[in-house]
Amino acid sequence: MFCPSCGALNDDARGVCVMCDAALTPVPGAEEEVGVVGRMIPTANPAALTAYYAGIFSVVPFLGLLLGPLALVLGIKGLKAAPAVPGQVGRVHARIGLVLGILTSLVNWGVVVMTCSLGTRRT
Repeated sequence: MFCPSCGALNDDARGVCVMCDAALTPVPGAEEEVGVVGRMIPTANPAALTAYYAGIFSVVPFLGLLLGPLALVLGIKGLKAAPAVPGQVGRVHARIGLVLGILTSLVNWGVVVMTCSLGTRRT
């Protein structure tokens, strides 16, 4: 099981964390530990995973108009949901989605605003 205080992996039979000596209590419904694949692909935190992919695909021009804000919102939801997920997986994915969502939203919507303002000046 994972320590709720520091996130260290502990033996299920231990009553205290090996790193920070915090009391360990089993979480109901969390019998299955998060493995290596579960850490790399956080399927237990779907908001973080979706934020990550939305952020990656928002780099494509014009897809960022819709996917950038989506990645931003889902990144926030993924960060809020991470403490409740066993092993607190998905934080990195949520942060990547959040950062890419902010950057691509600013760039894509900035291009739209500049294009519209240039178009109105010429007429």
